[in-house]
Amino acid sequence: MGIPEIFAYLESNEPELQREGAFMAGEAMCREAIPQLARLLVSPNLGVQDAADMSLRKLGGKEVVAAVIPLLRSEDAPARNLSMDILRQVGHHNVQPLIALLKDEDPDIRIFACDILGATRKLRAVHPLCDSLLHDPEVNVRYQAAVSLGEIGKSDATEALNEALKDDDWVKFAVIEALMKIRDDSSIVALLGALDKSSELVASIIIDALGEIGHIKAVPVLINYFTGAAPVLRNKILKAVVNIMGTKTLTFLSDKDRVTFASYLLSAVDDEDTAVQDAAIVGLSCIGGEAASDKILMLAASINQEQEPERFQKAINGLVALGLTPALLNSAGSDDERLSKVALTVLIHMGTPDALQVCTKVFWHKDRDGQRDIARGVGALAGKEVKPFFLRILRESTDGSILKSALSFLGIRMQFVDVVEDIVPFLNHPFDDVKEVALDACIAIGGKSVEALFNEMLHDPDPFKRTMAVYAFGKMDVRSHLADLEDALNDEVADIRKIAMEAMAGVCGDNPDLLSRVVPRMINDESREVRRSLVEFLGSSQCSDAVAYLIKALSDADDWVQIRAIESLGTTGRCDVIPALRPLLTSPNQLIRMKVVQALGRIGGKEAFQELLSILDTQDMELLEAAEQALDLIQADDGEVLE
Repeated sequence: MGIPEIFAYLESNEPELQREGAFMAGEAMCREAIPQLARLLVSPNLGVQDAADMSLRKLGGKEVVAAVIPLLRSEDAPARNLSMDILRQVGHHNVQPLIALLKDEDPDIRIFACDILGATRKLRAVHPLCDSLLHDPEVNVRYQAAVSLGEIGKSDATEALNEALKDDDWVKFAVIEALMKIRDDSSIVALLGALDKSSELVASIIIDALGEIGHIKAVPVLINYFTGAAPVLRNKILKAVVNIMGTKTLTFLSDKDRVTFASYLLSAVDDEDTAVQDAAIVGLSCIGGEAASDKILMLAASINQEQEPERFQKAINGLVALGLTPALLNSAGSDDERLSKVALTVLIHMGTPDALQVCTKVFWHKDRDGQRDIARGVGALAGKEVKPFFLRILRESTDGSILKSALSFLGIRMQFVDVVEDIVPFLNHPFDDVKEVALDACIAIGGKSVEALFNEMLHDPDPFKRTMAVYAFGKMDVRSHLADLEDALNDEVADIRKIAMEAMAGVCGDNPDLLSRVVPRMINDESREVRRSLVEFLGSSQCSDAVAYLIKALSDADDWVQIRAIESLGTTGRCDVIPALRPLLTSPNQLIRMKVVQALGRIGGKEAFQELLSILDTQDMELLEAAEQALDLIQADDGEVLE
């Protein structure tokens, strides 16, 4: 569409044509249409407005700025708001006309100009905005100037912002926020100086700002400000000082300041503001003391761990930093389960022998969940000193989760050779998951006595015991137990045959004789699960005979055995398997047909390409799409179309 047509559409009385013209003006970058597009912003038709808005933003430049500025005076509120939004986006293309508006007689226009200039992020706007901040007679203009100076974020505005701290409270709020964003060191002195001259509300905001800016020079003044300050301000000061100093430098406070600070921190723990509470935790964890430990423990017990995990963890970390205090030791054995749980969590996080020993002492007095937490935590962190504790658990506990923690510690983690006799009875436990951990514990310990045990179990009438024995031999040393595993291939239980075969799979590849004995027998196994597992192994085997067995598996009665065989053959890249795959393109199973097509794509080459071409006249759209993708794959690999 040419420029005459665009203008014809823009000047039409039909909204649809106006909208199309506005849209095309942006697409054609028709700058001549900018005045007309600006006029369409006041159209009653939203579609026309949107098209004009979009094109003006796309065109941008000083012409758009000049054309849209007059709409700031529009009585049509939507058009006025739209023009402001456009100028916020493109105003940086020409800030001078916007700066000129700062002297407009209409205070609303001056407010709009301040707002837009802040969005431009232009350094040129800083000094004019500073002038408005300090000298404009309208408080809302001064407020918006401060907000915009914060958005621009240039230190050139700091001097004017510092001066404006003497202004009306409403302006001070914006000034303080701006100084927080700019973070200029010179603002620290100005903010500190404004503390005594401000209302309690403004002082509170100043203190928050000093904490956010984080300059160490504010600390002495803030600490001195404690005297005579209202409780709410004291807690704000505490939070600011903690934020500024951090955990390391808080310990450098003088003895006098530490005592004063500690008393206020203890009080701040009870503040309703969670941010103040969190700061108090950090401060108390650095300053220390019995009272600090007791306070944080009580607070942590009141925090919902699931809803506020970060706050709970912060309290736990603070208590860990305070160490093994009497308050912590007493709470560990408390009848208050929430308090006790916090204390035990702290002790486990400490992970020291002394801390974990406390956990083992109170273990037998806790409920099931508490015992589970202790057993799990101690089992993951403790050393050989807690061996008697876990042996006692094996003798006296009946909870499956607790027993698993003990078995895991004794057998898997520590591998104590002399506890095999204590673990073996749990191979007969009524809970399967306990049996499994006991089995893994025996395997981890190993040794002649364990091997003898599994040899005996291999011939047990109980299928579950035979299964455990076969699994164990597969994990311990397959090559030393090949004969036992090969015998297990004859077991009447399919799962046992499957486990034995999977155990042997890792060594069959470099043992052709073993492969020739195992595969012919298992390829016809009555269990489809065994055959599926065998085909998966053959697909990853480097044995030259594997392909022949995979081709045989293509005629298996189980669809999934066929599918696994097709996938494995597709990875070989061998064209001589294509004749075996071809008949399956007419399989009644859609997934099998799809898998053959995908395999042909992976194999590649001329023969596979021709085979795929023959599928393109199919009425099966899913198969057609798969064939096209496979052809694309071959072409991409070969770099050209094969003919």
